[in-house]
Amino acid sequence: MKTRVMIVEQQSILRCGVRLILGQEKDIEVVSESHNGRNALQMLSKIQAQIVVMNVDMPELNGVEATRQIKATWPRVKVIIFSDVPTQAVLAKLLDTSISGFVLKSDEPKTLLQAIREVSGGNSFFSPSITAQLIEVRKYNGFEPYLTSREAEILQLIAESHPNKTIAANLNISVKTVEKHRQGVMNKLGIHSAVGLTRHYLTSMSPVSQ
Repeated sequence: MKTRVMIVEQQSILRCGVRLILGQEKDIEVVSESHNGRNALQMLSKIQAQIVVMNVDMPELNGVEATRQIKATWPRVKVIIFSDVPTQAVLAKLLDTSISGFVLKSDEPKTLLQAIREVSGGNSFFSPSITAQLIEVRKYNGFEPYLTSREAEILQLIAESHPNKTIAANLNISVKTVEKHRQGVMNKLGIHSAVGLTRHYLTSMSPVSQ
């Protein structure tokens, strides 16, 4: 039985590269590809992937929230994050979503293959290059106030300069509901402007350590 894998990556050239690497393996099958988290969720409802190889930094729905929703809807689907070196804050959020593995884009291709096979076998796998951060993240105390999954989605869309009407259409909710969630995000974060929300999102979700 081949392990069925979905690749979720914004950059098409990277998706192609990962697909070519995985396509050479007899025990792995790439069943679908997606360019962002929201599209990946739509595709997962139709395609039975066992493992999702997911980037973090993507438009509309980032890898953290996409993973959270995948695990809530399809708990048996395993997620391996494939990204640049994350900040401790981002890594802490990812661990909270119950990811099964993390491979750095700077790792050798064999590391990604090992991760897929380990996760397929019921284990977890984290790149040796990120082990030190896994230890440090346990000490991290800089969590932002808890946002619901919907609030986190809306925060990202606000940061991407989408107006309330567009956000409502994308999420299939009313403009009034968007406004209610928007106010809830502002109250929780203590930020009361779109510029401030954008700055907060870009800072907290930066995938690269400083």
